[in-house]
Amino acid sequence: MIPTIHISWASAGGRHFHNLIPLPYSEEAVLHIAKRISQVQDFLEQRILVENISSYMAYTESNLTEAEFISAVLAEADCDLLLDVNNLYVNSFNHGFSAFDALNQIPLERVRQIHLAGYSRRDSYLLDTHGERVHQPVWQLYQAALARFGTVPTLIEWESNVPDFAVVKAEADKANYYLQQSLLAQLVA
Repeated sequence: MIPTIHISWASAGGRHFHNLIPLPYSEEAVLHIAKRISQVQDFLEQRILVENISSYMAYTESNLTEAEFISAVLAEADCDLLLDVNNLYVNSFNHGFSAFDALNQIPLERVRQIHLAGYSRRDSYLLDTHGERVHQPVWQLYQAALARFGTVPTLIEWESNVPDFAVVKAEADKANYYLQQSLLAQLVA
């Protein structure tokens, strides 16, 4: 198993937060987080995965897009990515950018795992809840991710409002179907 951390911060001034807080998308933050990732990788003597998080706010200090920031962290720390497709979609909706354009900016050779989950709609934004079925726009983005990155191991996250096993299995079966379709497309190409 490859260790995974989220690209975020969760404490400040000795206080720990309940949720993961996004970093500003800046060169300074790239260097800051990449240094810490490198320390972990040096200690473990292996590359780790970093995961993109859902975001509900933006920093005025941000001067990079989310995809540029993630790509820069991956390059600077020489680590790999656990791509949370749901988080990418939620962020694109909440911040008004194209998830498909962002997906196409992520380096091909860095994506090692994919996560899928459900979100909830709240007024004018989406909330990553891991408490519903994967929504159709996320499935579409997942299909685009498979077309771009190939058949990457995929995990369905469902941590709240957990339904009967048959419902979760149906979601996993759907992901597996798209994986198989992607594999067939690669074989034919």
